[in-house]
Amino acid sequence: VGAWIDSRTFKITVLNSTQEATHFWCEAKPECSDILVCPQCSLFTSYVDCVKKMPDSTLPDLVLNMNTPDCSDCLHPLVLNNETFISNNGSSDCRVCVRPLFNWQVRGICRFRNNGGFSPPIIGELSVSVLVSAGLREFPPVTEATDGTDASGKFPRAFLSGEFCPSPVMINSVRASDTKLYDSIFGYGDHITIAFNQPTNMADLPRIGITKNQIDNLLNFSCSLGSNYSAKWLDSATLQIEMVDTGGNGLPRIGQFFVTTLARGNLRNFPPVCGQTVVSGNKSNPKVFLSNHFGPSSIYIKRFIAMATDDKSEVYRIGVIFSIQFSESTNRGNLPQSNISKPQIDNLLGFNSNRFPHFHPLGQRYSGSWSSDNQTLLIRLLEINISQLSEFGPPAPAGMGFFFRVAVKESGDLRNAAYQCSPTVIDDSAQALTMYGGIGAQGLDCDCCRQCGSCNLCSITQCNSILASSGILVDSCGSCCTGLKICCRVLKGNYGIVVAVTNLLPRMLPTAGALLTVSGKGFDTLAANNQVLVGGLICPLTGISVDASTKIGNMTCLSPAGVGPDLKPVEVSVVDEVSGRQVTASCCSKLVGTVYVFSPGGISFQPPVVTAVVPGSIMYTQNQKLTIFGTNFGGTALFNQNKYIGPLGSIPRSHYVKPVALLVMQGGGYIPCLNTEHISDSSLVCTTPEVTASGASAVVNSIGSVSRPWIPGSIIDILNLPLYSYACTAEMTGRCYDCCEVECQIQFENHNLELETDLDVENRNICPKRCFEFCGFSPTS
Repeated sequence: VGAWIDSRTFKITVLNSTQEATHFWCEAKPECSDILVCPQCSLFTSYVDCVKKMPDSTLPDLVLNMNTPDCSDCLHPLVLNNETFISNNGSSDCRVCVRPLFNWQVRGICRFRNNGGFSPPIIGELSVSVLVSAGLREFPPVTEATDGTDASGKFPRAFLSGEFCPSPVMINSVRASDTKLYDSIFGYGDHITIAFNQPTNMADLPRIGITKNQIDNLLNFSCSLGSNYSAKWLDSATLQIEMVDTGGNGLPRIGQFFVTTLARGNLRNFPPVCGQTVVSGNKSNPKVFLSNHFGPSSIYIKRFIAMATDDKSEVYRIGVIFSIQFSESTNRGNLPQSNISKPQIDNLLGFNSNRFPHFHPLGQRYSGSWSSDNQTLLIRLLEINISQLSEFGPPAPAGMGFFFRVAVKESGDLRNAAYQCSPTVIDDSAQALTMYGGIGAQGLDCDCCRQCGSCNLCSITQCNSILASSGILVDSCGSCCTGLKICCRVLKGNYGIVVAVTNLLPRMLPTAGALLTVSGKGFDTLAANNQVLVGGLICPLTGISVDASTKIGNMTCLSPAGVGPDLKPVEVSVVDEVSGRQVTASCCSKLVGTVYVFSPGGISFQPPVVTAVVPGSIMYTQNQKLTIFGTNFGGTALFNQNKYIGPLGSIPRSHYVKPVALLVMQGGGYIPCLNTEHISDSSLVCTTPEVTASGASAVVNSIGSVSRPWIPGSIIDILNLPLYSYACTAEMTGRCYDCCEVECQIQFENHNLELETDLDVENRNICPKRCFEFCGFSPTS
């Protein structure tokens, strides 16, 4: 019915439109012969070969082929106003094959109408003309009746605008896919497919070849997709975007990326009778996030290690840690960074062994945390079930034919850090699936093997077994690894390493260094995993003999050079090559029952020994050169720029000084030798002081460690020593003067000994003069 709102506005109200017609976009495909089977005429959503409004030509004939007897009268071609219609007479189950009789590709519409021939008025297509017979004129009516057209062309033909209802179009899904490159990240050739809930007008865009600008006019993305992409309509309800250049993209993440539609894109339902579609995400029309993936996961387990927080025990116990290192940073399986519960861990991981291939519990209760790079998951054992432990046994690290494995479940949704690959699945068997053309083509990183030597990457031919083109056995490696040949999914490591040093031989070393034998427990059979420090300096290993099962044995090393009688600590460090942990122990411990009890100890350096002095006899006067030979004086290299660089003990570094020479007087007393020069570990040079005894012994003092005096080779004869200088006590008394004068007269007159060259031999008062000086009197006193 109609009504005038005012003299310029006429309103038509539809009272009965009968059953709505069903419309579909379609495309003529000359490369096809028979296409499209539609099981439900009313749900006709695939491509149909048909045409609409062929320009300046008569519509081609359509050949209909009825495939089922009961559909013989289901569809009837109907031509009306140069449009082809196929009318449904009510059957709900009929099929049709339409064969085009032309050989070019044309975009068009197949419109399925009800029997009444009614079709909804389409926004942007419906136009109205005025019948002259109606007598519509301007007001006041002075001209001829109008037909609603403008001969001058000044006013173009008006088409239907506005809307009959809000848009019912919504986004059903946004799916990622990778059809070309088979990698695990977003890149060239990847697809994002947007599925709407019903057929649309395709935003008046072409079927194929939709440009980036046209896409951006229709859609808004939660992050940039890149610098270039294109799209095509798979059907009127499905738009597929294909990446051309992802440069500068914002990493569309699975479960986080979403798409909204823009009003300016003019996306409507089909036929387009409702308003422009604006999908922005709200309570009634929530955001639809990206699902599926851009390629298979390339994540594999690189290391599965048992570790202890202390090394007081070697058994499975509360507090031990299991470290699972993946090959790359992950999305953490959407788990929190820390305080991960046991149910959350169990949803991500499964544990089994070769003894219990379907389930072998890790423990009764545990918690987890991710490393800062989201590549390593640490699981701490909080509780052990004794009955469970008795039934299954502990998850023992590899060895003795036992393999305890970890698996990754699809339910854990573990993906790469970019949230772009498929969920990682590593099943409960000995297989770890790897992507074809990815890591599986290169083999596993040799870090997953034990004792790989110089091998950096296991090739396919070197690994144990390849399954088809997508799987690889990872419970053992091939020729690139030696030893146990255990790989990454199998638990390695230990629950603690008890290291103890029980004995050292010898306990006193020459200053030049010597072989040191270190006995104890916990040493690794591989020499490279052991280190010995003497006084804080490395003692290079020269040999090792350790029982592989008890880890008890000996190591020999060449101690560094050093000096000093103080104890230098000896420390042994053992590195667990699997976990990388380092356990240290110092000398020395004694096994008491089952516990090693520590008692501090170490080594010291032998004292110096004087073996010869050149010359062996000297005048009693000072400034005569002596060369002292012997052993354990300490090498000159130990005192780099006068700073001691050898092993340290209880004495502060500043107290370590170069060795000095002294003369021990016959009858007692030490006199320092003047200007000691450190020549080598076996020789010193000095100048003599004035000697006060008829005999002396050369000794060497090395930071408090003094050589023994009066041994053969250290004794020095003193020539022409004045008797008074050691027979009398030097003091400013008459007693001293009398004693001195007597001794002087005896020595120079009775023994007829020559006087020193600097004495005045003509002065007959030489003894009084000398004695005045010896006793401390001035010549004038």
